[in-house]
Amino acid sequence: MERKPELLLADVDERTRTLCRDIAEGLNCELVVVSNHDAALSMIQRGKFSLALLDARSISDPLDTLSGIKAKSARIEVILLEEKATTAAAVRAIKAGFSDYLEKPLDSEALERSIGDALDRHRKFQPSIPTLEQLERQAIQEALAQAGGDKIEAARLLSIGKTTLYRKLRQYGNYSRKRKGPARHARLETP
Repeated sequence: MERKPELLLADVDERTRTLCRDIAEGLNCELVVVSNHDAALSMIQRGKFSLALLDARSISDPLDTLSGIKAKSARIEVILLEEKATTAAAVRAIKAGFSDYLEKPLDSEALERSIGDALDRHRKFQPSIPTLEQLERQAIQEALAQAGGDKIEAARLLSIGKTTLYRKLRQYGNYSRKRKGPARHARLETP
C-alpha cells in the first residue's frame, strides 16, 4: 500500500489551517500543522514530507527555513504564503527556490492547484547529479581549454601527473598523440 503524501503547514491563521485540512483531505494527503520556524524544521527532520507551506508572518525567516528544508531533501516542494503580496516579492521568492508564491487570503482553487502541481513535481522528481566520470571529463576538458591544448599544463592545473592525464584521455577516447619536432623518417634534402 502506497503511503499518503505528507504536507507540512507552518501557519497560525485558523482559516488557512482549515482550508489546507480540507484540501489535503480531498487530495488524500496527511497534513501536519506547526506554528513557527523551529517546529517546521524539527518536523521536516522527522518526517517524509512532499510539500511544505510556509506563512511569511508565522515563519520569522522564510529563506532560512527554505534552506533548512532543502538541506534535508531537494525533493520537498515549498510554497510561500504571504499577505499583501507584491510582484517583486513573488519574483524574489521564486528565484530563491520556492515552488510557488500565493497571496493571502488564499483562494481555495488556486491553493488546490498549487498543491496538486507541487505534489506532481515531487512524484516526478529526477535527481540531476552528474556522475564522477562526467565531472572528471568536464574538468579535463576545461583544463585543456584553459591550457590552450597543452596537456602538461592541463595536468598541472588538475594537480595530476601527465601520465595520469594521458591515461584518462585514452580511457575517455579523446586522446590524440601529436608528435613534436621532425618526423622519424624525414628525408634529407640535398641542394
